[in-house]
Amino acid sequence: MKKIAGFVLLAGILLTGCGSDNDWVANVQAPAQYIGEQELPITIEIKEQGQPVTGLQVKAQFEMKKMDHGKVEAMFTDGGNGTYTGKVKLPMGGEWLVNVNMSNGKRTEEQTLQFKTERVEAK
Repeated sequence: MKKIAGFVLLAGILLTGCGSDNDWVANVQAPAQYIGEQELPITIEIKEQGQPVTGLQVKAQFEMKKMDHGKVEAMFTDGGNGTYTGKVKLPMGGEWLVNVNMSNGKRTEEQTLQFKTERVEAK
């Protein structure tokens, strides 16, 4: 019985040590409106424990939340201060999911985020 209790305690300590305190947290910022057939500027902000994370390789895959328009991939450039910028040509406005892949060469993390943008016609 003591061996089982010890194992459960050890497992709990290990799981607690693998918590989300050191996870990268991404946030996507996209314009609320864009003109169709043009690239949409998108910024992904990445922090760890509230501090900006720089020096990452960031790529993302965009897909519409409620429709199938395929997937749009984009690479992002480190703009400093935890911001990564890129341009994406989306086929239409609406609710989008973005799967963000972040890597520093030793560690890789993925997050799925959402944003909404509305297409407006050029005048």
